[in-house]
This record gives sequence, structure tokens and C-alpha cells, in this order.
Amino acid sequence: SEVVESLISTLKRLLCHSDLTSATECFILLQKAYSFSEQPEYLLCAMIDFLSVSSKFEDLVTIVHDQFDYEVFLSSESIDSHFNSVLHLTSQIINESAARSAVTQELENMLRQTCESVDEEMEMESESTDDEDTADSAMFSKSDLMIQKQLFVATMLLLHAKLCLDAGQPASAVKYLGWCRIQCRKILRNLRSASCRSNSVSLDDIAIQVDNMLTMCYERLAVAFSLLGIRRKAEDHALMAVLKQKILNTDCQRLAQINIQDLIDLIERHDDAYIVPLDPIRSLMKVKALSTSDDRMVSQEILVEHDECAIDFGLDDRTTRINRILCKSKNALAYDDSFWRVPCFRAKHYLFINRVYRELNHCASQDTTNTMVPMAYLMRRAGVELKLRIYRDPGSGQFDTASSDKSTTAILKEIIDSRFGSGMCNAEAYYRLGLISLSKARENGELQILWNEHAIVAHKEFTGHADVGDCDSILFSTLEARTFFQRALTSAPPASFNLTKNILRCLALVTGPNEGQPEPGLITASLIHISVGGSARNIVQEALGEGEVKDSFQAFDDELLDHNSKVEAVGLLLKDSAALIPSNWNISTMAICPNGEVLITSLRVSVSSCGEKFAEISTACIFPALTTHNNDSQLGIHADVLSPLDKIIERSQKQLHGMTEDVQNEQYNEESSRRKWWKERYSIDEDLQSLLKYTEMTYFSNDPIRQKLIPGKLFTSERRNGSPSNDDSSECSDFGPGNLASKFEAAEREPSESTSNHQDFDKDGERSNLTKLTKSKLTSKLTSFGVTEKNVKKMRKAELIDLLLSEMENSFLSDILEEATLIAENHAHSTATKEAKLTQEYPCEVDEGTDEPCTILVLDEHLLRFPFESLDMLSNMTITRVPSLPFVLATLLETKSLHSVATPTVDPRKVKYLLDPESNLSETASILGPALQSIASKNGWEWEGVVGRMPSSEFMSQALLEENGLYLYCGHGGGEKAVSRSQVEELMTGRDDGIRRCRAPIILMGCSSGKLQSANMYYEPEGIALSYLYAGAPCVVGNLWDVTDRDIDRYCLTLMEDFLQSHQSDTLSPKSSLSLAKCVANARRACKLRFIVGSAPVCYGVPVVCSPSISIDS
Repeated sequence: SEVVESLISTLKRLLCHSDLTSATECFILLQKAYSFSEQPEYLLCAMIDFLSVSSKFEDLVTIVHDQFDYEVFLSSESIDSHFNSVLHLTSQIINESAARSAVTQELENMLRQTCESVDEEMEMESESTDDEDTADSAMFSKSDLMIQKQLFVATMLLLHAKLCLDAGQPASAVKYLGWCRIQCRKILRNLRSASCRSNSVSLDDIAIQVDNMLTMCYERLAVAFSLLGIRRKAEDHALMAVLKQKILNTDCQRLAQINIQDLIDLIERHDDAYIVPLDPIRSLMKVKALSTSDDRMVSQEILVEHDECAIDFGLDDRTTRINRILCKSKNALAYDDSFWRVPCFRAKHYLFINRVYRELNHCASQDTTNTMVPMAYLMRRAGVELKLRIYRDPGSGQFDTASSDKSTTAILKEIIDSRFGSGMCNAEAYYRLGLISLSKARENGELQILWNEHAIVAHKEFTGHADVGDCDSILFSTLEARTFFQRALTSAPPASFNLTKNILRCLALVTGPNEGQPEPGLITASLIHISVGGSARNIVQEALGEGEVKDSFQAFDDELLDHNSKVEAVGLLLKDSAALIPSNWNISTMAICPNGEVLITSLRVSVSSCGEKFAEISTACIFPALTTHNNDSQLGIHADVLSPLDKIIERSQKQLHGMTEDVQNEQYNEESSRRKWWKERYSIDEDLQSLLKYTEMTYFSNDPIRQKLIPGKLFTSERRNGSPSNDDSSECSDFGPGNLASKFEAAEREPSESTSNHQDFDKDGERSNLTKLTKSKLTSKLTSFGVTEKNVKKMRKAELIDLLLSEMENSFLSDILEEATLIAENHAHSTATKEAKLTQEYPCEVDEGTDEPCTILVLDEHLLRFPFESLDMLSNMTITRVPSLPFVLATLLETKSLHSVATPTVDPRKVKYLLDPESNLSETASILGPALQSIASKNGWEWEGVVGRMPSSEFMSQALLEENGLYLYCGHGGGEKAVSRSQVEELMTGRDDGIRRCRAPIILMGCSSGKLQSANMYYEPEGIALSYLYAGAPCVVGNLWDVTDRDIDRYCLTLMEDFLQSHQSDTLSPKSSLSLAKCVANARRACKLRFIVGSAPVCYGVPVVCSPSISIDS
């Protein structure tokens, strides 16, 4: 007993000083000492100390478990049965990875029961404390034993959270860590009670231990949330872990106040890890670096001591030297994870990693007796991680490549065969082996054969097996790559992690559209869907309670399912979604593979002859173009489309930067300066138009691709007519400049003898003539069209010309309006007759809301910044966006549970608007305020608005929570100063029925209000528009980039008029209303700059229609 007590005391002191080597040696001695003891209290204490070592030094978890003798503890009858069961399940998790899922679920239930059991015992003990006389000579009082059991439970939860992180299950880790924090707080609360004190237990020691456990909870929560892609929570917990240790300056309470160089200096000063615990600092450094933009990171001068001769590993005894080497290896890995984007840092860091790796190998080779001794194990594990970093491809561009050099292949296989690599390490090694096989399949033509008629090559259509070279009928390289990618997924983190995204997309690429799948394209489509929007799914799933909505999110990321089961579950969800999704919707998902291939999958709902709805799934691939100079160099959509788009938007942003009303009046009051400014503006607009045309012609003009983007009925009609199809089933109201053109286009689609002779309006020629006129003459011409002189008095000449051109074009169109309207009405009558007949044949479609064909885009983290809605083939269609398919299903499920139909609706009487809350856009407020009031008053609607000041919290709450309401914001950005993103996301929870609380569609008419961005693409792009979707908003309209206020004001008024009055028809049927998404497309014609402004507004969510059941006083 004296030996055990002495070792326990020594172990605790070593733990306090973070002496890894001595602590593990002391633990081995302690375990031997326990074998001579028969006192049950020692057995429980032994478990506590054992778990303390494992959780304190997380790298020791597996190896110490392997050395630990469970039988000693399981054979003791004095230990509670719950504890025995937990221990037994722990050993099963370590030793039986095949049964990990089932055992983990059983362990979770057992831990829950153990927590409840300990809580009940503690409560009973507190009630009976006054009646008990505890003997001072007893080594443990009953209350002391209860605290030890609580420590056991908390430490076991902490340990299993680490095991979940190692297994790539961060969501489970978050759950365990949440329980652990609860247990730690209970312990601290009980320690404050005098009944918990005793002579044998040091209150301070237990409090310090619990406080350290809380620090580890925060640190591991930061790791878990980082893997889940939830950036803000990762930052908050990483900062909390460091603040609890009181390491940083107390003034640094926010991540933005912390300097990366300060963290590096702190690590370098205390790299012996004895005085300052460095793991929280390393974690915070990584989180801070991953939250910093690429440009800012490159501009920062990262100073780390990389002089190979100056690296000090210590010249003392071997133990001290090993500790220093292990600490340096952790630093090297942390630096590599944090600063791989800094080119000047990477070259020096490569030498640093090499030096540390050589030292590790040298020390490990000196001890060949037992590679499973803790120190040797840790050295070899660190060596495997460093080896992977050394031979990782040094390029960190958009395309993730792998060298096919034989030596690299051999090294990757060595890493996989090693017993010391982590799951993440093995996943990356398998992934890089897969890239090598994939490169061979690409070179020898196997991929083209696999995809056959389901693929195109950019700049030319690929058909059949032409020009693919000599290739065996068996696709050996493709099969080999598929095997490697499947193995990589077994130990990979969730799909929110970039490595896992790439593995999933590469696996989809080598799986192909048909081969080896129970249904054509189902497995490939499931893989593509899983790879897109993982972070967004995790954010919502983490907040939601149990229910049907959460199930739709969880199917994509269920950690208890293996890879095959998860793909099967997603495939089943895709097929089952046919029962909920309207048959005129098309859900198109696009993702870019690491080497530039674009994968597209389409989910449509078809109706069988017997009226039964079923899912129709198909996939296609766009192979990147090869340059003419070097056939091995691939352009891809990144360099061909996205980079030019970024440059165009950057030009626009630079021109608009700092452009306030005062600056505009001061710097552009002269005609020449205004003309120069507008010339650049039109140049940007034309460049974007050219890029859109080039993109459509190069990548999306062929049938295999168009079919995935255009709704089925429209695509069939387009193929039949031989021309691009517009949405001819809907008519626009007479408000706004886009509506007249819509009727004219309907007439053009079915030309008659009387309309075929009309000439197009020569806009360029008329503009040239008008430019020669003076401002007064332009004003005079405008008055002839009914425009009052007062309204144009302050307008510039360029604006007068644009307005006059618009009026002249409308006048030109009015000459053929009667014929066009007649044709459109005849066509609408014919369409209605066909739809009525279809409804009689297939009654299951009656309650599907609007009749508009709709395409819902699910875009990956790279493509979501591109304005697909403005491609010519999609410009007149109803297009929306969502981060992932579950967002569509969740909105439809929630709406259907509250109403009779799944399509969300807006009551035009329940509109609330916020204009210019920062009071610095006076012109916007003066134009939109009266206009909105005019729309409301002439229809008898009582709208509530706030103009020129910040709204109250009550106003914002009513605006966002009102069922069937509509919230309009016009001001700077997305209105975050009125309601922050965190406040919006709090609306994900709070209702008793489990439905998310934000019920109103949102229109955000501010600069970049719909822009989603990421600092460096480690995290998926995010923004205020997504926050509203998370909170339950069925639809969010926002701008992808900055826009000019006058143009977007015109757009906003046209949008509101078209949408809120589109339901005024004789039928008053839900199907007669235009959706908000359709009005977003129609209103683009109101913009002078059709592309740089008109292409900015996009619609997130699902189509929302204006309620036709409201009586209108016109």
C-alpha cells in the first residue's frame, strides 16, 4: 500500500509537470504494484490514474490500452457492474475494429446509464450526509468514492472522445465531450460542499485535475468542430482552452486580437513542454491560421527558427533528448498544418521536417528491443506523420496531384503497412495511391471509356471510344484507383473535411455512370451529393433535435455507418425524395474533382403510367481541356472560368470601393470623369457577358450536360423545337421593364405570319444617335413618353440616355404587343388544357404548388461563386441554390407539417422592410420608401417598415418569425448590423414542434449580401444568406458581389411588384402565381448593366409563391 501511494503521488506530480517520459514509466511501475494489492479502492484509483495518463497524453491512448491488463479490474466484484461493462466495451473498441459501430452504440448507452447511476448515488449521499459519522481513519469516505466515480466517468468520456476523433467521428466526440463538461462541473460543484472533504483526498489536486480535463475538453472540441467544418465554434473553443490556462495576455479575449507570431514565439520559448502546456497553443495557432485569408497569410512574415544548425535537441540524457525531439516533431506538424500556404515558409520548413525526421529515426533505431514501449511507439508514430509530410506533393494549388514515381509509391505503401500511423495518415496515403492510379487511367483513356456518352471534353464533344488510345477491355487502373479510394474512406473524417471531399469525388469519377451499380448512376450520384455541403449539414444537424428533419440531414453523415452503408442510405434517400419533391423540379449537383473534372448529377421526379412518382437519377462528366502546347497540362474550369470571373469581379469591386454619395458628387461632377467611369463600367459588364457566353458554349452546350441542368419538360421541348427553351408556362404582370419583353419572347417562340416581318430594335444605333443630343433635348424626348421633368432633373446624361432607350424600346415593342399577347394567351390556354388533362391522369401532382419548372443547383465550394443563373440557357428559368439536398427536403417537410401543401407561400399583407438602417443611403431610402408604400396602399395592404434607423429587436423578431411573411432589407451588406449571423442561427431551435423558427422568406438587397466566402477554402464558404437558410428561411435572395445602388434599387422595385402582384388572376390558383425565384430572373431586365448588376442577385432555398387566397382591393 505504501508503494502504491508513493507511486500515485509521484505520478500526479509528473502529470502536473507534463513530464511524458517519466509519467509513462511511473505508470508501468504502478500497474505492477497494483497486481500485489487486493484492496478494491486501489483498483478504482488505478483506473482513474490510468485514464489520466491516457487522456493527458493522447498519443498514448492506443499503446497504453494494449499494455493495460483489463482482467485485473474486471475480476473485482467490488467495482460497480456499470464500470465493469464500460471497461469491457472499451477493450472491445480497441481490439475489435470490425465491430466498432455496434460496440460504440452500446458503449454510449452504457456511459449514459453510468452517469445516471453516479448522479443518483451522489444525490442519495448528499441527503444522508448529516446522519452519517464518517471515520477519519478510513482511506476513502463514501462521498470521496462518489467523486472518484465521477472522475472515472468524466475521464472515460474524455478518453472515448479522443478515440472517436482518431476514428474520424467528430460528431460523436462532440457528444462525449459535452457529457464530460457536465460531469466536470458536477464534480466542481460537489467539491465546494464540506461533505466532500476528507483527510485522504486533496481538494486542490482534484480541482486541478478537473480543471485540466475541462481544458482538454475545449481543445478537443476545437479539433472536432474544425473537422466538422464549423469554423466559429472551433475558434471559440480553441481560444477558451488557452484562456483557461492563463497563458496569453488577459486582454486577448477575441481571436482577432491574437497575433500568430506571438503564438509561435510562445511555442519556441517553451518547447520543453514542462512549464507551459503547448497542445492548446498549437491548436489555437492552427485555428487562427486556418481562419486567415491566403493573401493576408502570405503577406505576414512568419518567423520560425528553421536554421538547421541552430535546432537544439538537447545534449543531456537520452530521455530529455527524446522529449525534445517529440516536442519538435509536434511543432513541425503544427507548423505544417498552419502555414502550408506560405511559399517562402514552405521551403525552409521542408528542411526543418527533414532534420526532425532524421533525429527521430536515429533515436528509434537505438532501441530495437521492443517497438511497443511507449517512447519508441511515440517516436515511430511521429516518424510516420513526418514522412508523409516530406513526400506530400509540395504544390498547394487548386489541383491536388500525386507523383507516380516508384519510390513515392513504395513510401506510401510503407506508411500504410506501418502499425504506427494514425487513421488520418492512412487515409491520405491511400488517397495519394489512388491519385497515381487515377492518373494512369486518365492517360490511357480508361476514364473516357468508363463515362462513354455520358461525358464531354471541354471545347469538343466526346462520343464513343474515339481518340482514347490503346486500352484493355478491363479497366485495371480504374479498378485499382477505386480500391484505394474506398480504403481511404474507411478511416477518413466527415465530408466537411477537404481530404474526404476529394476522396469522395475521385471515387465517384472512377465509379462512372453505370458500371457495378444496382441502378444507373445511383452510387455515383450518392458520392457526389455526400461530398457537397458537409459543413452546412453539420451546422444544422448539430443544432436540431430528433425528428424527421434531422434524419434527412443525418443520412448523409451518419458516423455509425461504414462507407458502403452510408452510400446505400443516401441512395435510398434520393429515391424516397420522389414522394416529396414536385415532378417539375430538377435538382442538379455539381462538383469539381482534384484534377479539374466536373461531375454533374441530376435528380428528377417522373410519373409512371399508373400515376406513381419515382426518382430519375443520371450523372455526367466534363473532362478538362488539354492545352495545345503541352498535352499533359490541363486547364480545367478553375483556370478557364473561375479565375477570369474573379478578375472581373475584382475590377468591379475596385471601381466601387469607397464610392459614397459624397465621393460621387465630388469626384465625378464633370462630364469627362463620369464618361470615363461609365466606360469602365460597361467594359466590365461586357467582359462578364463574354465570359458567360464562353462558359456555356465550352462546358454546358452539349446535350449530356444540358439535360442535367434544364428541367425535363423544358429540355424535351427544347430538343423538339431545336432551340433554347424559355419558361413559357408563366406570364408576367405589367409591372417593370422585364415583363413586356417576356410576352414578346413568348411570341417569338411561336412566330406567326404577322410577326415574322418585325425587325429587332437597333439599340446600339439609337444609342449612338442619342449621344449627339444635348441634355435638354434628351429631357424633352423623355417628357413625350410621359416621364415628368422633375423625376429626371438630377439624372446624368448617361442615365438619361439609358432611360430614353428603355422607353423607346418599350414603345417599339408596343407596336406588336397586341399580337404577342394574343399568341401568348393562346399558348397559355393550350398549356393549361394539357396540364388539366395531365392532372386528371396523374392526380398525385395536384398538391405540388406552382407549375413552374425549376432547377435547384447544389454547387460545390468552388462553383458557388459563378452566376449560373445568367447563362443564356438558364436565364429565363426558375433557378435556386441550396448547400445540400437535405435543405430542400427539410423546408418541404416543415412546410407540409404546418400547411396542406409543401410549397412555402407568402401572404402579401405580411411584408416588413428595413431601408438604410445606417442612414447613409438617403437616395435609396427616398426612392424605395415611397414606392413600397405605394404598392401596399393601392392594394390595401398595411406593411410595416423602418427607414433610416436601426430596428428594434421586436421588429426583427416579428419580421423573421412570422409565418407566410416576407422580410425585405435594402442597405449595406446583408443587414448584419441589424441582426448578426449568430442571432440568426439561434433561430434554428426553440420551437416545441422541432421546426426551425425563421419562417419568412428573406430579400437582402445589399452589396455582397448573397456572397459566400472562405478565408482559404479549408472551411466551406459561408455568409449571412446561409445563416438564414440554417435558421429555416424557405428562401433567401441576395447579391453575389457588390452592386451600384440605383441599378439595384430599380431591380428591387421590379422584383417586389412582379412577385407580390403575380397572383392577381381569374383562377386564384396556387399554380397561377410566379415564384420569387422566377421573379428574380425576370427582374434582371430592369438593370442598365444586365450582367455585372443583373447577374448578382441569386435565390437560395426553394421556390416560394405569393398566396392567391388573399382578397385584393385593386
